[in-house]
Amino acid sequence: MIAVLVIVAAGWAYTRRLPEGVLVGGVLAAAALLVLDLLRIPWSAVSFLIALITLSVPAALCKTGFSPSGRAEARPTLLAIHACTAAVVALHVAYALRADLWDWSDWLISRRDFFFIWGYKARLFFNEHGIPWNFLRSLPNDFTHPDYPLFVPLLFDIQPVLTGHWEPATGIVALDTALAVALLAIVYRMLRDDFDPLFAAAATLALSGSALLPWVGFAEGPLVAYGGAAALLIRRGRPESIALATVFLSAAAMAKNEGIALAVAIVVALATSAEGRKILPRLWPVAVVIGIWLVARSALHLPTDLFTGAIGERIARNLAGFPRAFANVPTYQPFVWIVSLIAILFSARRERFLLTVAGVQVFFYLAAYAITPHDVAGHVNGSWPRLTSHVTIFVAFAGATSIGSMLKR
Repeated sequence: MIAVLVIVAAGWAYTRRLPEGVLVGGVLAAAALLVLDLLRIPWSAVSFLIALITLSVPAALCKTGFSPSGRAEARPTLLAIHACTAAVVALHVAYALRADLWDWSDWLISRRDFFFIWGYKARLFFNEHGIPWNFLRSLPNDFTHPDYPLFVPLLFDIQPVLTGHWEPATGIVALDTALAVALLAIVYRMLRDDFDPLFAAAATLALSGSALLPWVGFAEGPLVAYGGAAALLIRRGRPESIALATVFLSAAAMAKNEGIALAVAIVVALATSAEGRKILPRLWPVAVVIGIWLVARSALHLPTDLFTGAIGERIARNLAGFPRAFANVPTYQPFVWIVSLIAILFSARRERFLLTVAGVQVFFYLAAYAITPHDVAGHVNGSWPRLTSHVTIFVAFAGATSIGSMLKR
């Protein structure tokens, strides 16, 4: 909880809005830890807070251009719907705090990525008071994915650095939930721009599972929160929205490799329309951030497995295994997908941008399965629900706006 309060305070200086403040604060806090590491200053609560305050000073000295949120309405029915959403958030927190999810002695195979990748790196960084780059380079790819960007482990280290104790259950759950709630608040605001507040609140409740993911401690939560917020703000198209979207999309790209793919998918979607092509040049910082990471990854020789070996020989074999691999694996929130796709088909309203982003991203994932050096059936069964959770928010939002348009007629 301390970490959430600190990032809210840092982000509020830039945005004057709570949801966007949570997301911006997370970026600033992770950047503060990275800057300390690059300057070879050991991490501590004092050094971290000094670095974070230094990064926040520009906002205190100038106008940010962001206006505060308007007052929330207080109709009884509206408050009841919001209360239901809050109850879903509370249930998510109760589930995420289960002891067996965080105890190595009760290790679940479904928690492999936390113990071997995200939690492992975060605790390693915390113990070392910085990022041991040479040690990362020596790790096998199938153990910790050293080729993954480091934004998520840095996020997970905010609470331990502030408190001096490694307690992942409380710190990570609070952070993951705060990011998801921030995304839902942005979803509500976007829907409220076009529809009645009651419909916006009900649709936000329906979309809550698209933001509150069950893989707490993985990169999926931050990726969806930052990537979803970025795409929705780009869809909005306002100048201040694009500025924030650039920050959020950069963070999503640094969450994991799939975030880089998401940035490319958004570029492709924007390139398909004249209005989108006008926005593209303003996203140049995202390309710079990705470029710097790719250069650093190459210079540090951080190993990756997807593009190793004879790719051409694997494609035919893996494609032939697709029917078996996808036969019994579920898409994340299948009911939401079915309802959303039916609504999209029967409504004149089209969220072309968001649906293009989702389609391109899914294509990238299928292409990755086609060239994977691992057993394709095992790869699909171990990752497809999580990968489809990355784009569920886009499909669900498009379905909600389609239903809203039909109700308006």
